[in-house]
Amino acid sequence: GGSGQVPSVHGLQAWIEKAWAAGFDVEGSQQVGPLLGTSKWIGAGECAALLRFMGVDARLVSCVSPTGGLGGGRAAAAPGPRCQCGSPSVRLRVRKEGANRGRHFFSCAKDRADANKCDLED
Repeated sequence: GGSGQVPSVHGLQAWIEKAWAAGFDVEGSQQVGPLLGTSKWIGAGECAALLRFMGVDARLVSCVSPTGGLGGGRAAAAPGPRCQCGSPSVRLRVRKEGANRGRHFFSCAKDRADANKCDLED
């Protein structure tokens, strides 16, 4: 039942905020802060939250090439801790303004709202 049209950026921002208000990716919404009417990037986490809100079984997956990274030739990082639900975790970076911006943390690969309660990496 969609309209068959691609939504505007403003429309996507509004839908993502509706998904956050409904409890999808609460941690991500706290990191990003208000989105509507800003020029903030809409990333994979925001897209996954929106798709889940719309009933799509969306999952975030971290892909690392055999040489490590995305063609950068770096060694592959050690896997993170398992989530409390038993799923693997993904390593994410804090995007919210503040003292922790740029630091890494682990979150559930299946659902970022089901994140590990891990300390930030140094």
